[in-house]
Formats: sequence, structure tokens, C-alpha cells
Amino acid sequence: MDKTTAYELFETMIKVAEKQLFEFTRNSSLSIDHKADKSAVTQCDKEIDTKLTKIATQAGLQVVSEEGEHVLRIVQSGSYVTIDPIDGTLGYIDYVNYSIENNDLQNVFEKDLGAEKDFCLLLGIVENGEPRFGACYNYITKEKILIDSNNKNNFIRLNNKRIYSQEYVAYLDQRFLEDAITNQILKISEVIPIRQATLGLKSIYTIVNPHKSAVTVHRVQTAGLWDILPAAVACKVFGGKVYDDLGNPLRLDSYIILPGTGATIIKGEKFKFVIDELKKKTKAILFDFSRTLLLPADKTYQGDLNPLHARLKQENPNYAFLKHFVLNSALLDFLEKIKDKFKLYIFTSGSIQNAPEIRDDLEIVFSGIYSAETMGYSKKDPEAYMQIAKELNFSPNEICFVDDSQQNIKAASKAGLKTILFETNEKLISLLKKIV
Repeated sequence: MDKTTAYELFETMIKVAEKQLFEFTRNSSLSIDHKADKSAVTQCDKEIDTKLTKIATQAGLQVVSEEGEHVLRIVQSGSYVTIDPIDGTLGYIDYVNYSIENNDLQNVFEKDLGAEKDFCLLLGIVENGEPRFGACYNYITKEKILIDSNNKNNFIRLNNKRIYSQEYVAYLDQRFLEDAITNQILKISEVIPIRQATLGLKSIYTIVNPHKSAVTVHRVQTAGLWDILPAAVACKVFGGKVYDDLGNPLRLDSYIILPGTGATIIKGEKFKFVIDELKKKTKAILFDFSRTLLLPADKTYQGDLNPLHARLKQENPNYAFLKHFVLNSALLDFLEKIKDKFKLYIFTSGSIQNAPEIRDDLEIVFSGIYSAETMGYSKKDPEAYMQIAKELNFSPNEICFVDDSQQNIKAASKAGLKTILFETNEKLISLLKKIV
């Protein structure tokens, strides 16, 4: 695709997205759902995604979008367009709620609530496995960025209202969720911290703004290709690099969700040490227990497993444990194969792991079990993970923590551990094979 065709496509998609955003918001109630990683998504995200996907498809492009079906085969083909209709949904929700409170939905996005509540549209095109074109449109400031990876002279930037030009900058999450690596960065005296909403905006600003060196370390939640493709395009023109949470360079033909939790974007030499921190060899893997290693026998059961176990035991101390719970045998079989390469541990909230029916099976695979209940911590407390690292005599970033709870993942990340959000056996085993 040539630059003119790509930019015309982007311009069309920007106009349609903004029109749909305004029309939907002014005429519909705010309905909020949550994805697997607990991030918010509204019906407006889905409506815009549907319209933009149709435009891209009609232009003959395969689509990888945040709200659409995630088809790995499309990514593996090496040629596709990425769409993130609303990057920064929390900001969108704040604007709508602010307008509702002030009874002024007709002017919902007129008042600028600041950089920490920005939200934007992100678009990117991959050709032959390489980042080719990128676009970003800030719905609040009307800033528009169009990037051609083959020609710096084709760079377009209009309405730049968030003017950042400091020499050394760290772009931080607006939710004040710093992890150990970010705290390390902030100890450097020359570094200016900037709180800017959305991974997409932060990552692009890291590269295109006139900083001598800049970094975005986003370890708050998982990142998709749609979040960072425009920044990857910018890196080809302005210099810089996008990394996954394991410290490996971005791949555009291998996955849809980046390995680990989040992404890191770096320009210049100042923050190269961050990649060394991310890449420090994993020596231990710490696993959540309930709904990761242990599953309910009744697949329709949605509650917590520890309270269920406690209730059943109270009703009958000799209840048939294995009629109610089953071990995740597929995952345990894989872990048994790699246990000689890593120390494997369990970190659970309660005491269900002590059931005699499963204890022997666990001791074959795991070197130890930690219970938050016994330790006197919550799994949402970063201190719990620091204490485990201390007892294991490992640096926090030498430990990888696996859990199905985004809150627990955030706490572990804040303590400095590498993290993987558990969704399916297939995804987890694929990521663990990369560590191996």
C-alpha cells in the first residue's frame, strides 16, 4: 500500500470513529463491561470497532482489532491492520460521567479534563511482518498523528496540545501504579515524570517527541498489538524500540497479546538498563492455585474455591473432595517436564492446597507452597511477593508470577516480579516455553 492510500484510509476511519463516538455517547446510556483482564469496555468501543472493521475489510485488509475476534492466523500472515477504537476507555467513562453529572451530554467532550483523562483512536498497518503505517487521533485535543515508516518527511502532526520536550522523560500511568522498575527509573535525578493517559499515546510520545531519551514502562495490564503498533511504526522513523514484558523485541507475526503483562517503549540510551532488568533470567515460577492449578469439577460454578472447600468441609469433614475439584492435569504435566529448569512454587490465598487427595501430586512438581492466610498478607499486597522473594533468596525480577486475577498481577508487578495473566492452558504454556 502506498502512503496516499494509507493516509486516506486513516482519515476516513478517523472521521467515522469521531462521528460514531459523538452520536453514540449523546444518544445512549453508558454501559460498561469488563474483558478477561478486567479492563473496561463500553458498547461505544464495540460500535466503532464494527464500523472501522467494515471499512478496512472493504479496502481489502485483514483486521486485528481489540474488540473483534482475535485470529492468530491473520497475524501470522504478516499483513493486516490493527484497530483500537478507544484506547483509554477509563478516560472516556470519566468524560461521560462528568457530563451526566453536569447535565450536559451534548457538549460531552468540550471541556479538557487534562492529559490523565485523554483517550484516543489507534490504527496501524503491517506489511510483510513489518510496521508500515500508523495513526493516532486524540478525541479530546483533536491531535492527529500520521506516520509512514519509510519516509520521515511524510510525518504529519496536527493540534499538538500536550507539549512535552524535556530532555529525559518517563511516561507514567495515570493511575499511580508504579512497579519496581519504574521506581528505579524515578530515582534518576534528571528524569522528568509525566502522567499521561493511554498506552498508545504514551508510547507514541516517547518516540516522536523531541526527548534525548524517553521511556514508557507499562506493566499495569496486558497489551495488544493494537496498543503499540503506531509506536512501532514511529520507531522505524525516529529510532527507538518496543519490547514485551519479558524484554524481547516486539514481534508482529507471532502473537496478538504481548507476552507477559504490558510493554516497554524506549528511545535513546538513558533507559537501556530497563531491558536488562526485564531480561534477567527467571529462576523461579510462582503459581496461583485456585482456578489456575485447581479447577471446580462443576464448570458452571463461578465462585471462589477456598470458601467452597471450607463450607463443604464444615458440612462433612470427610466429603468427597475429588467430586468437587479437579487438578489442571494438562498444565501440571507440562510443569513436571520443566521442573528441573526452574524452581516451581505455589502461592494461594487459603488452605485448599492441603487437601490430602491432591497433596502428593503437588509435592511431585512444586518445591514449596506459600499461603497468604498463613503469612498474614493479602495477595493484593506487594509486600507479600517481596517477602516470598526474600525467603527464596531471589531478586523479585528473577521470579515469574502466574495468576488469573488482574489485581494480584498488579501487586506482584509492583513488587518487581515478572507476571503472566492466566487465561488458558494453551496461552500460558506458549509463554512459559518462551521463558524456557
